[in-house]
Amino acid sequence: GLNLIEKSGCYGCHTIEKYQSWPKSGPSLESLASKTTKEWTYRWIDDPQSIRPNTSMPAFFHLSNNSDPESVARGQQEVHAMVAFLFANSKAFAPEAPAITGNPVKGEELVASVGCFACHQITKEKAAVRDRNEIRREQGPSLIGLGSKTSKEWLYAWLKDPYRYHPGTRMPNMRLSDQEAMDIATYLSQD
Repeated sequence: GLNLIEKSGCYGCHTIEKYQSWPKSGPSLESLASKTTKEWTYRWIDDPQSIRPNTSMPAFFHLSNNSDPESVARGQQEVHAMVAFLFANSKAFAPEAPAITGNPVKGEELVASVGCFACHQITKEKAAVRDRNEIRREQGPSLIGLGSKTSKEWLYAWLKDPYRYHPGTRMPNMRLSDQEAMDIATYLSQD
C-alpha cells in the first residue's frame, strides 16, 4: 500500500503525515507557458486520459457526478480559469538549443541505450499491452504523445539540464552531448 501511495503521488493532494516534506509527484507548473500551449493544457486538464490513456493524472471532469449539462458548462469555465491562471503566472524559461539537426533514428537508438526505458513509457504498443498499475510503478512520466505537448527545443534544453527547468526533478542529468540531446529530442517530438 505504501509503495502505491508513493508511486501514485497520493500525498500530492491528500494530507498524509509521513509525506509532508516529500516533493510533489507531478511536474512543476511554474514555467508551463514555455513548455506547452494553452490549448494542450486545456485538453489535458479537461480529460487527461484522452491524451494519454495510461496517465496517473486523475480525471476531475466528465465523471458520473458532474456530467449533467450545467456541470459540464461549469467545468469548462473552471478549466479555462485554471489555464488562464497557470499561464498568467508562468515564470519565464527560455529553452536554448543549438542550430543543429537531430536524427530521429539515432535518437531512437539512444533512448534504448542510455536507460530511458528504466523510468519512462515511450511506445504506444507497450502501453496497450501493459497493465495500468505496472506503468504507475515507473519513476518517470509516460512520454507517449510528447510531440503534441512541447517543442523539440524545450526537450533539448530539458535533456541537457533538467535541473535548470525544475530544480527538484528526479530526472538525472544524463550528460548527453549536444548532438545526442538533439537526436533524442527530435525522436521524442515526432508524434
